[in-house]
Amino acid sequence: PPSFKGNCMTMQLFITNATKQKFNFTYSLPEKIQPFIRRMLPGAQTSIMGTREEIDFIIKQHEKYGMKPISNIDKEFSGIAYSVQKVIKLDQIEDAMTKRDEVIISRSNDVHEVGAVALDHTIASKAQEMGLSDRGGITVSVKEEKKSPADNNSKMEKNIEVLHEGSPQRGRGRPRK
Repeated sequence: PPSFKGNCMTMQLFITNATKQKFNFTYSLPEKIQPFIRRMLPGAQTSIMGTREEIDFIIKQHEKYGMKPISNIDKEFSGIAYSVQKVIKLDQIEDAMTKRDEVIISRSNDVHEVGAVALDHTIASKAQEMGLSDRGGITVSVKEEKKSPADNNSKMEKNIEVLHEGSPQRGRGRPRK
């Protein structure tokens, strides 16, 4: 419940770290010189007491970096979420962590595809400079390596095929004779 600080009502801002890394939540308050830091472990939650003005000030500082209300997580979600006056429940934190993983995987896929297209463009340009004919695209294999010999987690592995307009899609294995 809200309390009163002088003549101002105080509120509680709950912040969760839905990333898989330690996070230093750094913020400042109106008319204060020094920054404040809350160290947060993955999946952890902290709270900050303040006036409505202070809470709004903290939220505005971090919204531009992707902090979202826990009830409104989208593809721009940075991994830091908040709630005013309500503790963030464990299932909400778990859901936020899952959504954060989905955002990271989606961005990773986009980067891999752009990289494959750029590589194909570079190879095609060099081939053209050398007077060679267009070979119809490339296939790039992307494979996540183990971090250590004891790492038994499943790893990402995929092929990205870059086709040129008008070239047939390649199948697996050797072409038929």
